This record gives sequence, structure tokens and C-alpha cells, in this order.
Amino acid sequence: MVATLALAGCASSGGGGRRTAVVHIGGTTVRAEVAADTKAREQGLSGRPSLAEGRGMLFVYPDHATRTFWMKGMRFPIDIIWIDRGRVAGIERNAPVPHGDLPLYSSQGPADDVLEVPAGWAGRHGAKAGDRVSIDHG
Repeated sequence: MVATLALAGCASSGGGGRRTAVVHIGGTTVRAEVAADTKAREQGLSGRPSLAEGRGMLFVYPDHATRTFWMKGMRFPIDIIWIDRGRVAGIERNAPVPHGDLPLYSSQGPADDVLEVPAGWAGRHGAKAGDRVSIDHG
């Protein structure tokens, strides 16, 4: 199997008319901006000063593949939640603001969606691998 290197930034220029979705993980929800095309995925959350509790960015992909994210332009730490076929496939907890070289964060297996939330969110809400995920696209 060939792993695809789909570098996604963890940033955005403010949103404007960007689509949103409500992501249900376990017993909690996140209102997330949707990044469903290459340009939006590359921009991600880069350059933003923060992300409010209960908010996130959902990266949507048309296939199931290993995903690799970077933190270019990030100004705050995040949790990265890898999702595949309606379940949490893994969580990168507390990815820090980069200083110097940009670390890469990769899913351990295929993911068709990736949710970025404020650092510590997964721990505060008890999110873990195997949890069911449902997404209501608005």
C-alpha cells in the first residue's frame, strides 16, 4: 500500500462563507468548518490566533488513505483526530506550535476525515480510538 502525503495545514483565513458541519464523537459535539478541497485543506487553521472550545476544522477526503499533516503557520496547539469510516482511528494529542523545523503528524492507518480541535479537547471529553463518529453536514 502506498501512503499518500496529503499535507494539510492547520489554519484558515477567517472562514467567510465556509461550510460547517456538526461532528458527534461519543457524547459530545464540535461545530467545525469544513475543508473539503485542496486549497482549504492546505490553508487549514494557519494564521489564526486561536480556536474556541467546541469549535474545530473538519478535513474531508474522498478516499481512505494515510494522512500526513503539518503545522505550518499555526499559532496555537491542537489535537488531531483521525477518523475512518465513522470511527476514531487515532488521536494526536497536544500537537504544539512549531518552532523551527515543521514536524509531520501521520495517521497510523487510513482516514477519510480528520478533525482538528483545541489542544486537550480529546482528553477533556474522553475521546479515544474506536469511538463512533457521526457528521451532520449543514
